[in-house]
Amino acid sequence: MPVAELDRVLGSTLSLLALGQEVVEAAIATDVVTDGPVADRVIMGASALLGVLLISHLGHLDSAAFDHRRLTRATWSDLLKGWGMGPADEAWAGDHVRLLAETGPVAPDPD
Repeated sequence: MPVAELDRVLGSTLSLLALGQEVVEAAIATDVVTDGPVADRVIMGASALLGVLLISHLGHLDSAAFDHRRLTRATWSDLLKGWGMGPADEAWAGDHVRLLAETGPVAPDPD
């Protein structure tokens, strides 16, 4: 990545991490997940999703096995369940993710 692009990427990254922090803090406040290091949870979640998204580079070997879209949704669902999300909240989150996918890119404009 060209050095000139780093500021743009860093701004988007920090914006996305801030959104994740707000979501985890809200989940803690409503007892969906137990209290704990919010930044750690956001970074672990983002790293897990990034790892699964990178699997798309293997799609040419087996598109079904390395379907990064399906695997990303499953990974996120497993993370949320592991953090204590109940069925009603998971259904709401699933609907929200589908809406985001239909409306365009998820990454915010850093400006």
